[in-house]
Parts: sequence; C-alpha cells; structure tokens
Amino acid sequence: MGGNERHRTESSTTTTTTTTTSTQNRLLERDSRDLLEIELKRLENAVVKLEESNRYLERELEKEDAKEEDFGTYKTAIKENTKTIPEYQSKIFEISKRLREVERLENDSSKKEEDGGSQWL
Repeated sequence: MGGNERHRTESSTTTTTTTTTSTQNRLLERDSRDLLEIELKRLENAVVKLEESNRYLERELEKEDAKEEDFGTYKTAIKENTKTIPEYQSKIFEISKRLREVERLENDSSKKEEDGGSQWL
C-alpha cells in the first residue's frame, strides 16, 4: 500500500506543479498582452500626432506672414517627423504580429486545458 500512496502523492504533486506553471504562464501572457496593447496604442497615437504636427507645420510654412527664421525649424521638424512615422509604423506592425501570436497561444492553452480537464472526469 505504501508504494501506491507514494505514487498518488507524486502524481498529485506533478499535476499541481503543471497547473501552477500553466497558470503562471497564462498570467505572464496576459501581462505581456496588456503591455503590448498599451505600447501599440501609444505608438498609434504618436503616429497620429506626428501626422497632425506635419500638417500644422506645412500650413505655417505656407502663410505669407511666416517668419523667415521659423522656416528652418519647421522644415527640420517635418523632416524628423517624416522619418519617425515609418519607424513607428514598423513597430506597430511587429507588435500587432506579436499580439496575434500571444492570442493564438492563449487560445491554444485554453483549448488544451479544456481538453485535458475532460480526461479527469
């Protein structure tokens, strides 16, 4: 009887450890997903603001009463914004791709747990 009790305890410990690890992984994925979504929104907002800034600066450059000393500053800002926008868009693409991967992993993990849970019934 002692051997069977030991086997049940080890099996129970293994199941508990696996469940704990699975729960921790889900929490990490959830945190990761939340952080990715925050960064995605931040970058999307930054692109909108940079585009708005460029439109404003271009309008300012077209004004007849624009100061000559502002032209260089505005043109430099437009150039920097124009360079930054595609960099941010590339990051947005990469984060979106990673979010889809995390969602797929979450769905796969949930499905495995559902499938695995029915084995014990």
